[in-house]
Amino acid sequence: MGKNIGIFDLFKLYISGYALNVMLPAKLGDVATVGYLKMKGVHIGRSAAIILQTRILLDHAIKNLFTLGIDVPATASIGVGMAQIMRWHRINKGRGT
Repeated sequence: MGKNIGIFDLFKLYISGYALNVMLPAKLGDVATVGYLKMKGVHIGRSAAIILQTRILLDHAIKNLFTLGIDVPATASIGVGMAQIMRWHRINKGRGT
């Protein structure tokens, strides 16, 4: 299926993808993230699903916080995204993905 990727590598990947999304147009950081995961042996479809799931859950989390009247700084989105990546890592640990 692919290679098991360490949590620190996922952290670096998420932060670098986030930074590229800030600097480049059209969410090219997400494309770079999919490309990196492909190089690590994760299928493109699974990589895209990971990015999509992270984006959807991040949007829902921020909307829920706004609904509660909590002002969310931009840096909070990094924490929410990392929580999702850590969840994905825990679920897939030992599967070789």
